[in-house]
Amino acid sequence: MNLKEIIYKKLKFKKDRFFLFTYLSEGLRNGSSISELLETISISYKDSNKYLYKYISDILYYMEELGMSEPEAFKEAGVISNEEFFAIEQIFYSEPYKALEYLNTKTSSEDNLKWAIGMLFFPTILVLIMFLIFQPELKDFTEQMLEPINSMSKKHIDIPEWFKDRTIFGTYLFALISFITALFLYINYLKKNNIKLLFKLFKIKEREFILNNFEIILSLMKSGQSLMRSIEIISEQKNDPVSYKIFSEIKDSMKEGDKFMYEVLNEYGIDSATISYLMSGQKNNTLIKAIESVVNYNKSRYDKLIEKLTKYMPLTGEIAMTLILLLPLIDIINVTTIGALNFEV
Repeated sequence: MNLKEIIYKKLKFKKDRFFLFTYLSEGLRNGSSISELLETISISYKDSNKYLYKYISDILYYMEELGMSEPEAFKEAGVISNEEFFAIEQIFYSEPYKALEYLNTKTSSEDNLKWAIGMLFFPTILVLIMFLIFQPELKDFTEQMLEPINSMSKKHIDIPEWFKDRTIFGTYLFALISFITALFLYINYLKKNNIKLLFKLFKIKEREFILNNFEIILSLMKSGQSLMRSIEIISEQKNDPVSYKIFSEIKDSMKEGDKFMYEVLNEYGIDSATISYLMSGQKNNTLIKAIESVVNYNKSRYDKLIEKLTKYMPLTGEIAMTLILLLPLIDIINVTTIGALNFEV
């Protein structure tokens, strides 16, 4: 993979994949086959998007020449990850369009959260970097503003501490980057060592866990898989330490007959409404309907949470950026106006 392909994969691939999956899911819903749809759209991509054309050509090769299934071909071509493959493999055989819609929904939600987190920290980081770069120019500017007064005044007026050197801006930038790094390290630590606290501190992680896993369970059970087999499939996904740990424990508990699924989830602090739905479904033998209720309930809560985060986190980031931008500038104004009142002949 050359540099251009790496840049495409990092910056543009997800967006192109979203449109491709939308096209495929709609075509599958209307009765077309994957091969037919891919062959048709590859013609338009041949000249306009050579990278996506290559991915589509690889998928068709793995399917038609090597006899792989559609999910396997997507994985081997590099269009989906191993984790995504395990998530949609069983769903694809019964409702392929739903598998693609699931991947699009999951990716879209992740992008919304990343955008919100990025807009919380990025503006402040950008302003600090700009101050760090232009600190000498700002120092010279302030000294030039004060030069007429300092050349005649017995009492020297100092420039603000911000601009004497890069120490303050560098310290703030280092502290902010350290905080972000520590936050992500702490989240990763909680994923492996204290999932209950993770769900308590970061409610969005609990919602993501429920949706990502119970949508798969629901589709698997509707396609004829048993609850136990569905749980085994999810417990094999070692890429997600949270799902792997919880569903491995559920699998072991159910095999030994010690606990129901809802009892294990309750130990991890999953909200009471979700537990109640599952408890009712398992006791009344209406588990599929109960899981549908769980998915719908958590999706509603998750959508509202994402809406708040994508609204208030960027706003908080803009406020922080404004403060960091204004405070040094206000100090310049103070020393060149109010500070000048200390002028002594």
